Amino acid sequence: MIEKVLRRQGLSRDRVWGIGMGISGVVDRQNGLTLMWPKVPHWVDVPVRRILADEFRTPVEIDDSARTMALAERRFGVAAEARQFIYVMLGAGTGSALFLNGELYTGAAGFAGEFGHITVEENGPPCSCGNRGCLEALASASALIAQARAALRAGLDGPLWRSCGANPDALSIASIAQAARESDRFSAKLLGEAGMHIGIAVVSLVNLLNPELIVFGGGLASAASEFLLPEIERAVRERAVERAAATVKIRFSAASESDWARGAALHGAGPSLDRLVAASLGAGVTRRKSQTAGRTGS
Repeated sequence: MIEKVLRRQGLSRDRVWGIGMGISGVVDRQNGLTLMWPKVPHWVDVPVRRILADEFRTPVEIDDSARTMALAERRFGVAAEARQFIYVMLGAGTGSALFLNGELYTGAAGFAGEFGHITVEENGPPCSCGNRGCLEALASASALIAQARAALRAGLDGPLWRSCGANPDALSIASIAQAARESDRFSAKLLGEAGMHIGIAVVSLVNLLNPELIVFGGGLASAASEFLLPEIERAVRERAVERAAATVKIRFSAASESDWARGAALHGAGPSLDRLVAASLGAGVTRRKSQTAGRTGS
């Protein structure tokens, strides 16, 4: 993919200033490793940064995709003016990024933000992390699709069956949301319960960190916001500390899921190129300094 971007932009490898990469796994950003990626089980202790740096002979930064998406949201989206905000990615998995006093907070060892592994149901289903009842096991896109497929294979028909073309393997969050819009009770209930579980987890963030803004993004958020938002807001209103609940604003992102490449480009470029990369399409690759043309971004 990097080679494709370079060819499309007419750039040689020696023009690459840096590479940023967002990964939907558990990342050791300090050492450039993917420690584990539950949905790609053989990715354990993969030295991603070293592999790319050796191949392209340029500085490389890697991070969790929720964080790179949050960087894009902070630069281009609804969080541009916020100093205390949380970005929550609701997709195949579930993660978050914390901005405190305008700075990305990563924790003592770089693992802060594992929002998807907050326990929301003590005796809930097993999670890929080894725990039970995690938010990700109950309310991620992958979990909801698995529940809906099981229902279809058990004989459920109606709008959900039609939305996937009578093929459970073709089911997506978009088709579940469409069935809910067509008054499919199972789909509406499934998404409503997901919103409830997300809301319960969000209450912990509101009470603990007192953010001014929480932004939801990712495939699940963009496909089903009208079903999730009322339940999230209700949970915060009913369960959070009153003053903290009154302070926080809850928004859904207008960014596309692939915009994490734009955030990764910002991350990989470093502060000196931040302004230039922000004005570009942000393919995750930035140009190295040209002797004749100065610095440009791509």
